[in-house]
Amino acid sequence: MHPENEMLGIDVVIPDISYLTERADRVKAIFLTHGHDEAIGGVFHCLSKLSVPVYGTKLTLALLREKLKQYGFNQKADLREVHAKSVITFETTKVSFFRTNHSIPDSVGISFKTSLGSIVCTGDFKFDQTPALNQACDIGEIAKIGNNGVLALLSDSANAEKPGYTPSEALVQDEISNAMYNAENRVIVAVSSSNINRVQQIINATNQNGRKLAVAGKKNMMTTLQLAIKLGYVTADEELFVPVQEVKKMAKNDVVILTAGSHGEPLAALTKMAKQNHKQLHIEKDDTVVIASTPLPGQELTYSKTVDFLTRSGAQVIFAQKTCTCIWTWLPRRVKANAELTKTEVFNSGEWRISYAKSTFSYC
Repeated sequence: MHPENEMLGIDVVIPDISYLTERADRVKAIFLTHGHDEAIGGVFHCLSKLSVPVYGTKLTLALLREKLKQYGFNQKADLREVHAKSVITFETTKVSFFRTNHSIPDSVGISFKTSLGSIVCTGDFKFDQTPALNQACDIGEIAKIGNNGVLALLSDSANAEKPGYTPSEALVQDEISNAMYNAENRVIVAVSSSNINRVQQIINATNQNGRKLAVAGKKNMMTTLQLAIKLGYVTADEELFVPVQEVKKMAKNDVVILTAGSHGEPLAALTKMAKQNHKQLHIEKDDTVVIASTPLPGQELTYSKTVDFLTRSGAQVIFAQKTCTCIWTWLPRRVKANAELTKTEVFNSGEWRISYAKSTFSYC
């Protein structure tokens, strides 16, 4: 998890797994819904104390392997690939999967069928009928699980207290492309390194505007991009990319700089550029910076400070929030729809404001 603002000197927060380690003989496996850091980042910590197999989709496991390597995890991990139609059977539980739509490909929800009924974990999801990379949520499979009886629904409920629908991810590429078209100088687009759908859209928009793309920032940004291209989740020609060192030699209206840091993370390249601390790139007057998402919970203050630094440096900052925030803005109608599809007996609560929103849903 991301550290909160008062956690000075802390890079990541690892949940307490003592409940699991004290009952290690009862833990049979780890199941992953998708490949974002907050979903797979703590697996190395679990595997150092629990000897169990890890199940995940192709991309999720590929990202996990890189993460384990990054943390110096030298033990042989038992990683087992699944897909949306896989079924894993244990003594008293049958585990199945269903396709979901998220900002990263290969995401799935998980159903644990027990003698008392099914427990459904959605993972992060939204209902998008025109998804960016054609991975729509399998509503039919969710309804089928619901018809068989759901005891408990463990649902993603981010922003469930806000009324309305989430806009489609398909709108985002036009927003980014328009920003590039209207920019007379350099364009810097900030995105989370694991938001592979958004990276593909940035690549498409860069091609549309006849620019070259330079990738700046943490090593994991380039690692994730290379991995996604290798596995076929991102399509891009080698000729599109230029080294960051070459940017200063290029005409300013010929280049787009892709960087991590859309949520204002303190050590991300965008923040360093804004503070003029980056080794190779500084924000210059009349640069266009496209911030394509809202800050993560707990990161709002750092996010605001980064925007202040960008503005002070003379950049034009574009908040593509009408369409681009659909990564992190999953609104109540899809949460309500999911609850109705699964016909669940128990709906997990989440935080107090989310619990209240779920208890009403009258404003949907």
